[in-house]
Amino acid sequence: MISSLRQESVCEFCSDTGWEVIPGAGARVCRCRVKDKRASLLVRAEIPKRYEDCTLLNYNPQGDNLRFDEVFQSQSYALNDAQTLVREYPLLEIRAIELNTAESPADGADSG
Repeated sequence: MISSLRQESVCEFCSDTGWEVIPGAGARVCRCRVKDKRASLLVRAEIPKRYEDCTLLNYNPQGDNLRFDEVFQSQSYALNDAQTLVREYPLLEIRAIELNTAESPADGADSG
């Protein structure tokens, strides 16, 4: 039989609907779709193979750190900024919203 020759794998969480039912809470996008989305984003990013194991944790700034030359200094600052962004990303987003809210009058009244 043809069906016995080819066995399709069906997601155990959503039965390939793309939606995972959460008892008492509703539904959410299934974890199989999230996994597929991540894989797709990585492929579309076209990151060269030589960088696939690179992280902010194993990056070492180039240059002469004994003399703290311009290249080393610039890359060190960039690394620190990138680590801060990753660490505080949700907080930075909230702060930006708070700043935008604080700048505009809440009551809509003219200040002048």
